Amino acid sequence: MQSRTLMCVSRLLYSPRWLCRFHWLRRNRRRSRLATPSPTWARWAARFSDVGGVNNQGAVSGFSTLPGDMVTHAFLWQRGKMTDLGTLGGPDSREPVASPPNDRSEVAGFSDTSNPDPNGEDFCGLGTNLICLPFLWQKGVMTPLPTLGGNNAEANGINSRGEVGGQAETPNLDLCSPFFLQVEAVIWRNGQIQQVLPPLGGSVGVVNSINDNGQAVGIVGIAGCVTGNLHAVLWQRGTPIDLGNLGGVTNNFAFAINNRGQVIGQSDLPGDTAAHAFLWTEEDGIQDTFVSF
Repeated sequence: MQSRTLMCVSRLLYSPRWLCRFHWLRRNRRRSRLATPSPTWARWAARFSDVGGVNNQGAVSGFSTLPGDMVTHAFLWQRGKMTDLGTLGGPDSREPVASPPNDRSEVAGFSDTSNPDPNGEDFCGLGTNLICLPFLWQKGVMTPLPTLGGNNAEANGINSRGEVGGQAETPNLDLCSPFFLQVEAVIWRNGQIQQVLPPLGGSVGVVNSINDNGQAVGIVGIAGCVTGNLHAVLWQRGTPIDLGNLGGVTNNFAFAINNRGQVIGQSDLPGDTAAHAFLWTEEDGIQDTFVSF
């Protein structure tokens, strides 16, 4: 779910998690503290938390450390109460950055299991090398979502229809993947993979956000297996549309889409030494939103 108001561009400073193998800004997240801790928060006795987003009813999702600050759990905060969403058997769970709960207060995210990854991957970047699975949390229950036959998957966004977008591993080895196995962009619905979204000639894709109209945005690789040569993409009725760039050829990401079809993301400038946030609309295409202070 995304509100009809244009989403905050400041969130574009966060790079998608799966780009860690390309040595980009994988772990440079801002740690946000609650200004006025609720009694529930105080009982957690943790030092920091990160807010993922807020829905139209004022419910907030994110993740927080637990006492001792050694593990993190996803949470849902509503009506002054913070609820620990738990895990899928492992130590950690996360709610993605820039991914609010939908208007039914359902949360999509990802969690460790208790099983070691057979390829030694740290797919979700939680530092445990355990198999990581996506989840849908609704009405107090965390339910795992399936992969495409591989070991891992990750949910990155949810709309008000309960459709979840993310990425999932297949059982196929892929030298172009940032992981050991091929990673494809997927949409889950009713607990199953509803759709596998095609890339732009390559083999790698990820959905970062899905709106209430079923439009999804994210990142895809292109043919040729060029490390870092990624494109911001909009999937319209399952067809990928390249959103273009601001002159650079690497680090081009689409992060979120609202119900008007407006997309925000990040793109390199010519020379690929700096990146700016962008706004994309069907009418005007990609626009640099950089403002100098």
